[in-house]
Amino acid sequence: MPVFFLLVLLFLGLMSDIGLAAQQPENRTRLEEIRKRIEQTSQTLAKQQQQEVSLLHDLAVINTSLREIERRISALKAEQRRGRKQIAKTQVAIDQGTETLHQQQKRLQKRLIALYKEGETGVLKILFSSNSPGEFAQQYVYLSRILAHDKILMDDFRTSLAAQQQRLTHLEALQQQQQQRLDAEQAEREDARRARRLQAQVLSKVRQDQNRLQDELQNLKEKAQRLTTLISQLQERKTRVGKSFSAQKGQLPWPVKGALLVGFGTQKNQHLGTLYESHGIEIAARPGEKIYAVAAGKVVYASWFKGYGNLVILAHEGGYHSLYAQAGQVLKKTGDLVSAHELLATAADQGLYFELRSHGAPLNPLGWLEKR
Repeated sequence: MPVFFLLVLLFLGLMSDIGLAAQQPENRTRLEEIRKRIEQTSQTLAKQQQQEVSLLHDLAVINTSLREIERRISALKAEQRRGRKQIAKTQVAIDQGTETLHQQQKRLQKRLIALYKEGETGVLKILFSSNSPGEFAQQYVYLSRILAHDKILMDDFRTSLAAQQQRLTHLEALQQQQQQRLDAEQAEREDARRARRLQAQVLSKVRQDQNRLQDELQNLKEKAQRLTTLISQLQERKTRVGKSFSAQKGQLPWPVKGALLVGFGTQKNQHLGTLYESHGIEIAARPGEKIYAVAAGKVVYASWFKGYGNLVILAHEGGYHSLYAQAGQVLKKTGDLVSAHELLATAADQGLYFELRSHGAPLNPLGWLEKR
């Protein structure tokens, strides 16, 4: 059912509460309060709907961010795979170069052993074994070239290995940086996922609150309508019991001794944060605590009533009624005449809900009960 249509029904239903006293100033005030209540409820629903739209937008932004994070993570993982391949190839090259250098060192060592196995005379024998000065010079040059070539070759191998090792160190450092970036991206992804879960939970709660609010409005309308119908039916029975009820305004005793839990008029639902209209007050009462009549009257209803539990209604002189709801055990029956302070019922475990009405219109009980 559309919210606007529901609110219109609520407005029309609550208008029936005006009853026979619609022209009285007090009832006109109540009508204005009801109108304000409808406006406030409509605004609350509109805010919740705006919150839902905002949450949906936030979820869309989070999902877009998650897709971008996943793309970056995939790119980083691909870079890591390429980096690991480059590290493996570089390590193979280093291993091969090290082995080649080792073999070259072994060959050089054998040559040096052959040359110097007889000490310094070994070299001299090679040089002075020539038959002429020219051959001596040729052998000297040849030996010098071999030693110089070996030295160059060894230096080249060492330079190459140092370069390869430096490249390996660079690749490993790069791999470490990539891992740090990947860890940061994965942490951001987890944060986004947590935010998405939280937003989804909040969105679900907002939608549930909207449904509960609409159900609450519907239940309030039906509950008020049922009670109004019952009061209207009872109102048709002209009952004159006891002294003038209106003369006792501000002097009526409290039906139970507990503290005031819920006041009269516009109240705030602590769970939904929404406003609702209370036609009576709720008073704290321990289970089994005695509930008394606030004035002399006649019991016109004493039974269970949907939405109010066990309910006792007294008719008083001048078209007034007092209502005692959420009772435990009812001790009176319809038709009984009762006096002020007479025991009517005992409390249940929800506290006592108490109303006063004049010709069907709700009155603020706090203006009629004696001051505490």
